[in-house]
Amino acid sequence: MFVAVGREIRETIREIFDLFALIYISLKASLGIFNAAHRSLFMRQFIHHLYYAGVKTLYIVMVISILLGALLVSQLKGLADGRTFVDAYAWLYVIFIVRELAPLICGIILIGRSASAMTAEISYLKISKEFDVLRGLGVDPVFIFLVPVFLAFPIALVLMLIYFDVFSILAGYLMVSWLDPEHTNFIDFVTAIITKISLTETVVTILKGLIGGGAIGIISIYFGSKAGGRFSDMSQAIANATATQLIVFFLINVVLSVVAYGG
Repeated sequence: MFVAVGREIRETIREIFDLFALIYISLKASLGIFNAAHRSLFMRQFIHHLYYAGVKTLYIVMVISILLGALLVSQLKGLADGRTFVDAYAWLYVIFIVRELAPLICGIILIGRSASAMTAEISYLKISKEFDVLRGLGVDPVFIFLVPVFLAFPIALVLMLIYFDVFSILAGYLMVSWLDPEHTNFIDFVTAIITKISLTETVVTILKGLIGGGAIGIISIYFGSKAGGRFSDMSQAIANATATQLIVFFLINVVLSVVAYGG
């Protein structure tokens, strides 16, 4: 048993070092964007990943954020009325949705929808020897496949966070105006929320999107590139990548929240 545990620890440490090495390789390869011959191919891949991860997820984020915003209002209604209720809602909205729920839910959506597809795509390219073909043509596969994901996923996650916050605010307002139309003003409602979102909340939320999105993208590439010569390796790569992404993403969110708000 101790031998197996030791082997697992060594494997985990090796994977951590490999992930940091992959980050270094991707940053180094990103310099290829200054090569005019490769820039158009890079931009095509970058825009594709940004659209797929950051734009086509709009409807998922919209539905979940609307339901969550309405749920928060329905749970609070009855505890206070008028201005008191709006202030209470604004505080809870910032603490629970802006700080924690929006980043976590958007990260899970990115992992479940876009990152798993990316892991499968990289696994297929590895199994079908497409990377070797690209190298034979003088094209760096790291620059074409890794760098666009490494840059697109963080931006996509930040966009998803913006969608989530906007739609949940609108859903909260509509719910409040339906339950208490006499004491509800849109400008006052939005102002009460915005004034409670400090610079710290804004910076930490953006960092969660950028760092978390980058980590999700790197992990997808890493496990996808580890696929062997069998197609069954693809499902194993997706399972390993998803589990690792969830752990790492939650860890990033918890650490940033503790550092920023723990005091």
